Amino acid sequence: LKLPGENEKSIVTVEEVEAKLKGIAELSSYSGEYTVTYGKDTARYWLDNIKIFGTTNSIEIKASGVVKVGYDMSKMVINVDNDSSKIYIKLPEIQLNDNYVIWDTVTCSESNNILNPIEFSQYEEIVDEIERMGLEDVESKGIYDKASENIKNIIATNETIANSRTRKVLCITYTNAAVDEIRRRLERYID
Repeated sequence: LKLPGENEKSIVTVEEVEAKLKGIAELSSYSGEYTVTYGKDTARYWLDNIKIFGTTNSIEIKASGVVKVGYDMSKMVINVDNDSSKIYIKLPEIQLNDNYVIWDTVTCSESNNILNPIEFSQYEEIVDEIERMGLEDVESKGIYDKASENIKNIIATNETIANSRTRKVLCITYTNAAVDEIRRRLERYID
């Protein structure tokens, strides 16, 4: 029996929130793109330290690539406080999921030398270096911070949390939030 003016309090369990959030695991990733040009000259050496004149070959590759970062949603920690109507979610450390060159974007210029033919391993080394430089590029553009904000938006708009009239979400990442940022977020969620 419900009396007029009486509000029914909904009870949410950790398991319910966990199940809903694990369903969005594929959305927990964020990607950044890069374009890098890198080249390398290679020569033959005599006695490992004397460069042999006229044996230099060179390769320069320009390529675009994608870096994907994200969270392992199975490692998040959820606490539900039904008394204060709050859901607390701690995200695990963000991780690098993938970094690859988009092969359709690769352009290559090379200068081969009959005395020192280009080897396939030279291409592999350059592509590895392009991926490393691309990762540095997207990291300098803030991919980890953007991924953190993205997952917080996804969680905050999740059906279970968004449809709850009095629920609030507090997301704290272990590695990406400084103490001042945590304090600011805590103050924002105080009623």
